[in-house]
Amino acid sequence: MIRQSLCLLALPLLVCAAKPLPTKLRTIGSPGDWIRPEDYPKRALHDRRVGIVAFELEVDAQGRAEHCMVLESSGTPELDEAACTLVKERSRFEPGRDARGKPIGGRYRNRVRWQLPDIGPFAPIDFMIEFDVDTNGTVSNCHITSKPTAPDLDSGCAMVAEDMKTRAPPSQPSHVRMRTSIEVEELPSDPKAPN
Repeated sequence: MIRQSLCLLALPLLVCAAKPLPTKLRTIGSPGDWIRPEDYPKRALHDRRVGIVAFELEVDAQGRAEHCMVLESSGTPELDEAACTLVKERSRFEPGRDARGKPIGGRYRNRVRWQLPDIGPFAPIDFMIEFDVDTNGTVSNCHITSKPTAPDLDSGCAMVAEDMKTRAPPSQPSHVRMRTSIEVEELPSDPKAPN
C-alpha cells in the first residue's frame, strides 16, 4: 500500500506517522478472459450479428460486480445482455482503498467486441440416426447414435419424420439405421459470382 508520511515536530521529539494514499479499483486477471468464443449468443451467431458493447460495472468494497449498465449498445440486444451478464459474473477486482486504507467500491468501464469466430476449415461430418417406422410412415423411437462434434443435430429426428412424409410408407413396420456422411470441399471464391 502506498503511504504518505506525516511528520510532526513535538518538542523534544520528531514524530512521523505513515498515512495511506487512496488507491483505485484494479482488475484481478485479464478482462480478456471474461468472455470466450463459446459464449457467443446462439441466436446472434446464427444471424451473424457483430458489434461492440461499452459497459460500466458498479463494484462493491469486496471487489464483486453488483450492477452492469450498457453505455453504448452493439445494436443487438442479445449481445448487450450477454456482455453484461458475463462480465458481471466473471469479473474480479481488488477493491480500491480510501485515505484511511479502508476498502471501497468503484466503477469500471470497458468494451466487449463480439466478432464472428473463425471456424477454420470445414470438417467432414459423419453421423447415424436410428428409428422405427410403421406402415403409416410414422417415425418413433428416433435417436442419434453417433454425433459429429460440429453441427447441432438435435433436430435430426424431426427432419427424419418430415422426410418420411414424402416417401411411400413401408409394407411392414421397420427399424431403420441411417448413416450420413458429408464431405466439404472448399473452393476459391469467384469474385464475379453473386453473393
